[in-house]
Amino acid sequence: MKRLFILCLSLFICYIVYYDIQKGTLPRPAQPNQIEEPSKPAMAQTDAPDFVERKVRAGETVLSILEDIHQSSLPISIEEMIQDFEEINPEEKAENIVIGESYKFPLYKEDESQR
Repeated sequence: MKRLFILCLSLFICYIVYYDIQKGTLPRPAQPNQIEEPSKPAMAQTDAPDFVERKVRAGETVLSILEDIHQSSLPISIEEMIQDFEEINPEEKAENIVIGESYKFPLYKEDESQR
C-alpha cells in the first residue's frame, strides 16, 4: 500500500512539473495599451542630404565606412553613430549589414560634436 501511495504521489508530482513547464500556472500579464510616441518635429530641409548612400564591401563595418566617408576622426560617439544609422535605415541593424547591399550612412559636420 505504501508503494502504491509513493508511486501515485510521484506520478502526480511529475504531472505538476510537466504542466508547469508546458502551460504554466501564473497568469499572463495584460498587454498594456501601446501609447503612440509623439511625432518628432519636421527637420528643416537643406540643399544637401544628411546622408550618403553606399554599397557595403567585404570586411567593412558601419564604423569603418563612416570613417572612410569622413576621412578623419568622427565628432560623435560610436553609440550615436549606430543610433543615427538605424534611424536612417529603420529596417536594418548596424551589426547586421550585408555585403553587396546599399545603405544610407549619416554625414556629420565638425560642429556636431556639441550634440
